[in-house]
Amino acid sequence: MGEIHGLSCSLQLKSAENQGASDADKSRIYKALVVNGQSMHRNEEILHWMKQWLSWKPNDPYALDECRRQSRKFFELKAYVDVDSA
Repeated sequence: MGEIHGLSCSLQLKSAENQGASDADKSRIYKALVVNGQSMHRNEEILHWMKQWLSWKPNDPYALDECRRQSRKFFELKAYVDVDSA
């Protein structure tokens, strides 16, 4: 992931947090970042933002749904899904 793009996205998330964005709003930001990475065929971005999203809120149902979907392609994410279903 490009340093400038990653920094910009991190600043957007921090700004949303500072402005009192709801958890649902922050989840939508993470989802947009993952989908953006997918549309640009940047696997490293998909994995980065999925892991950030799950680190932020491991029990977020939207994150877990997206993780299940992405884990079909990225075996690294299967551990997050397995933890959820245990």
